[in-house]
Amino acid sequence: MNIKGKQSLKRTYENIKYILGYFYKYGKSAFVYRCLLMIANTVQVFITVNVANWIVSYITTDQYVKAIVCVGAAAVYSIAVGCVSNYYSMCMDEMIQVDVKQGLYIDLLNSIKRTKQKLFIHNAFYDQYVRALSDIDVQPDRVINTFFRFIEAFLKLLTVGAVITGISPVYVLCYLLSAVGTVIFSGRMNQCDYGEYMENTSNQRKMDYSKRLAYNPTFSENLKLENNFMNLVLDHYKTCVGGYKKVLKKYKKKKALFSSVMLMGNILFTFLFPWLYLAFQCFNKELKLGAIMVIVSSMTVMPSILNAFIIEFNALKLNSFHIENIKAIIENGAESESEEGKDTPNLITQVRFRDVHFEYDSNCPVLREINVEANKGEIIAIVGLNGAGKTTLMKLLQRLYDVNRGKIEVNGVDIKDLNVEEYRYHLASIQQDFEVYGFSIAENVLMKKPSCQQDYEIVKEALQKVGLLDKVMALPNKADTFITKEFDDAGTYFSGGEIQRLALARLYASNADIIVLDEPTSALDAINEEDVLRRMAELFSDRIVFVISHQLSLVKNADHIIVIDQHSVIENGTHDELMANGELYSKLFMAQANKYQADIA
Repeated sequence: MNIKGKQSLKRTYENIKYILGYFYKYGKSAFVYRCLLMIANTVQVFITVNVANWIVSYITTDQYVKAIVCVGAAAVYSIAVGCVSNYYSMCMDEMIQVDVKQGLYIDLLNSIKRTKQKLFIHNAFYDQYVRALSDIDVQPDRVINTFFRFIEAFLKLLTVGAVITGISPVYVLCYLLSAVGTVIFSGRMNQCDYGEYMENTSNQRKMDYSKRLAYNPTFSENLKLENNFMNLVLDHYKTCVGGYKKVLKKYKKKKALFSSVMLMGNILFTFLFPWLYLAFQCFNKELKLGAIMVIVSSMTVMPSILNAFIIEFNALKLNSFHIENIKAIIENGAESESEEGKDTPNLITQVRFRDVHFEYDSNCPVLREINVEANKGEIIAIVGLNGAGKTTLMKLLQRLYDVNRGKIEVNGVDIKDLNVEEYRYHLASIQQDFEVYGFSIAENVLMKKPSCQQDYEIVKEALQKVGLLDKVMALPNKADTFITKEFDDAGTYFSGGEIQRLALARLYASNADIIVLDEPTSALDAINEEDVLRRMAELFSDRIVFVISHQLSLVKNADHIIVIDQHSVIENGTHDELMANGELYSKLFMAQANKYQADIA
């Protein structure tokens, strides 16, 4: 992580080239157009510097018609270049930039899909991830525009410099001294800016979280109902603001000093000294009128060109740091899941955990010596106290994490040897934190955009199986109705229980061989739970089903019940067998049964 903001020119070049590659890929014609426009603007500066000299030459030799033509031609050229430039900025620029962002966002999501899940539990990676998402919105535009402005300023510098060097190299020397000083001190300012940005990422992310809470419909309810909640949110926000301001103070004085020195150098070397030297040459009668006019025109445009060159040069370096954030996520090869592997069997009929060990961090075991077998048509229940490792075991099956020792097999093949993306097509799950998205109902069921009538038939069948079809078909837009009204006033809301039914519909539509249900009925009352249990038995009778639940009434009819405690399997059997054992499962079941009876009474 480059917090100090130092980067080699080679690295800067590579990062700029990276973004320009997207620009060329999504807008070849715009790329060529921009290059031609850059050359045209350089020619215009050449005309601006020399036109007075040309006119004077024509007038002093009584060539008045040529003088008028020269003025008219210069005006027509300037108007033409301006119109072309406006056309590009109004009709092409923004469209191409949107395409570039889209291309980067697609690659970013593909990279996130391949990135090993273990990274997302580390704060440093998450900060980098947030920076990449933030930078992808603004930095591609800045890099593209800055690059072309920099090259254009460079060409203009060469053009004007060549003109005035022929008159006197002293002027060029003044501008070079100004440029060197500005490059040094503006570069230091950029380092301060980037260091400030990096150090404040965590503070900014926390402040953004406080703001993001406002998007949650329940947030306003909690503000009203929880008397101290507003103070809690504000306390966290103010703490982050304090940290943010502390970082700002760390860099602001340095930036002010660098800026003042740079300003003083610019005034001396681009204004005072050149004009004094011109006065000296005029006093000694070293220059003719035409040369004086060229020098005056050059000194008029040179400071702005030089300033643009230096600003864009340093902006390129600064923007390059931000592109590094995007590249670090998109090209996260070392921490990406392998795209190689064997083909997954067409139908998975068996899953085996063989002596599985796993730990998130060294010397902190989560699972030890796990041996479980599941076959097609079986329901395997996994129960245990909180923190026993039940959900983690399923994440290992889904290859969100890889085992540290032992192996997990499907149809006798180690899942590490299979192509991970293809393998996951055979799995579907409801997680404890199941999400519905601000898309249509059909899209939430299929997890893709419906592309044909057959897709809608699958959605209808899935909704019918879980008891939601009548509600959905009564909506004005039926399965195309958006969930929530955030993006569409015609959207709808689902209750907690209906969301869990929607989750089951998603599983059914997936047609996966392995189903993972993590607390699938936690939001249901007893009557609805019984209905969902019946539907689950029908929906997944020909699949391999793993169920995690604290509600033991949900799992008592499972083919096998696995009890995990102290990171290991301590019981394995049917409900009747485990009740007869009188161990942990029996105690938990009786405790829940007694509580239920007490609640009824």
